[in-house]
Amino acid sequence: HSKRHEFEMKGSVNKHYFEIEGEGKGKLYEPDIQVSMILGTTIVANGPIMGKRTIGWDLSFEKMTVSNNILRGDVTLFLLLKGGDYHRCQFHTSYKTEEPVTLPQNHVVEHSIMRTDLDDKDGKKVQLEEIAVAHVNPLTEEPFTLLQNHVVEHRIMRTDLDDKDSKKVQLEEIAVAHDNLL
Repeated sequence: HSKRHEFEMKGSVNKHYFEIEGEGKGKLYEPDIQVSMILGTTIVANGPIMGKRTIGWDLSFEKMTVSNNILRGDVTLFLLLKGGDYHRCQFHTSYKTEEPVTLPQNHVVEHSIMRTDLDDKDGKKVQLEEIAVAHVNPLTEEPFTLLQNHVVEHRIMRTDLDDKDSKKVQLEEIAVAHDNLL
């Protein structure tokens, strides 16, 4: 059956702290997961994200470890900016289940995020599609069993929220997992 889930992301963009909270529903270990809302706060109002100077994402690797039955991730992502510059973003993720599951001890996740600007009347919506592939960390000598190799496609819609400081955005995400055909 489908379960409601909540998540929280905390991090910094160019040393400016932010928090993102979200909620969704779905079967976390089956193909369809839908995230209904993500709310980002404390993103710099005159920075490249809110100033709409980003044009996409560079490829990245997320280091994943298990600690106290929680899968934790750490990834540095770089936004591509108009003019050829980069904007560094740091994300920390945590995944915890209500029931115990066997988690991989040490692996990395490759992220490839593609951005498409959408035609909306205000020019405020973009679609992000992500392919994420998990690998055993090749530097780990300790043997362990990984989950079956799969990819997760993410589609994220961004809407700038009308607030007096123009610091809030709403992201709507749909994630679909399937076998890696590669």
